Amino acid sequence: MAVSFIIGVMGVGVVQGVTVGLWLNLFFNGLSFGTQNFAAQVSVKKCILICFASMLILIPFLILAMALFLPDCINIISVAMMGDIEKVMTSEAMKNLQNTIILCYVIYLVGALICFSYLVVTLRNYYVNTVVLGEKIAFRSTLTLSGFIGQLIVNILITVCTFGIGYPWARIRYCHYLANNTWVDGDLDSLNLEDHEDKIATDIVSRLSRGLVPNISL
Repeated sequence: MAVSFIIGVMGVGVVQGVTVGLWLNLFFNGLSFGTQNFAAQVSVKKCILICFASMLILIPFLILAMALFLPDCINIISVAMMGDIEKVMTSEAMKNLQNTIILCYVIYLVGALICFSYLVVTLRNYYVNTVVLGEKIAFRSTLTLSGFIGQLIVNILITVCTFGIGYPWARIRYCHYLANNTWVDGDLDSLNLEDHEDKIATDIVSRLSRGLVPNISL
């Protein structure tokens, strides 16, 4: 069962990597700034490796949580199989199981936080560094894992402690953090900036698709 679960987690990483890689190529290679086109050479294989690595980070936390949970759970089941349900409900083992469940949740949340942060930071640094505008302008991302985790924790605390009222402030802090770690290599003044003559489609499908474009934290 544990092996199947781990294989399933790794499978999720592979599927996510393929999806992200294909989407980023589609997204960036369809962008333009006036007549200047963006281009990106995002490797699907690289995205798979990044997502795969993020899942590997999560697995030790899951194993630790299961190692803490299973002994207490097996103990409860053993007592219950003897037919003494009342003893199970009032036993010290049940109290220990409740405490263990809370601890397992905390371990899982810490693992998920690190896993998610690694995924976002590594993916963003990778794909932003592959983006070019025209033939002269390149981009760099300098996010760090520790800095991103700090931002995430503070923003979560702001949102929770203000019952959601502080979410806009937390979102602005996040955008500032991304902007302060995004760099442009090249002289923007050297670009020949001319507006294109393409008209924005106004049909209902185009409007909906523009509204559903995922946030990739540019």
